[in-house]
Amino acid sequence: MITVNIDGEDTEVVFDKKEKKKKSRVKQKIVSATPLIVTAIYLLLGFCSEAWHPGWVVFLAIPLMPMILYAFDGNFKKKFMNALTIILVFAYILVGVLAHIWHPTWVAFFLIPICSIFIDEK
Repeated sequence: MITVNIDGEDTEVVFDKKEKKKKSRVKQKIVSATPLIVTAIYLLLGFCSEAWHPGWVVFLAIPLMPMILYAFDGNFKKKFMNALTIILVFAYILVGVLAHIWHPTWVAFFLIPICSIFIDEK
């Protein structure tokens, strides 16, 4: 328990470290299990429906899962870069699948390091 003075009034703030650690452990377990789950899904798609080629898309869940789970943790730059990466991946897949324009759209992924360089960490 911590006492904080706000506008001349003392307010008690309670931090439940156990609850925060528990949530963090659950997130870590989900992120750790993602590669195994994704591999199983890919193999099922391939063996059961011969969808080897479009099935590779499930592997994008491996880097996206921690971004989604930790989207609201950290500073502005981290949040923005996570959101930008997720949006670019989904836009790339959407344009590729619907319009069959895979080749020039991959260039959009250069926005990730460019934005990372120019966004201030404050």
